[in-house]
Amino acid sequence: MRYCTDRLESYRKLLPAAKHWIGKGGTRHIERNNLNFRTHLKRWQRQTICFSREDEMHEAVTKLNVRHLNAHQHLL
Repeated sequence: MRYCTDRLESYRKLLPAAKHWIGKGGTRHIERNNLNFRTHLKRWQRQTICFSREDEMHEAVTKLNVRHLNAHQHLL
């Protein structure tokens, strides 16, 4: 495991130097996953034919999406 952060001095004090990376290189795929997830959430809010009004269905689809993203993230 490693920590990717900006140049804030607090991170240098708290995180072990061997596992601390400074820069955006290690966060691009995480930010991309977050963007994709937000996009999917917006699609669920639209009033379309495949839109479900049931909270249970929204919760199930959200869990499936998070599991799918997490499973593919480990392959990167």
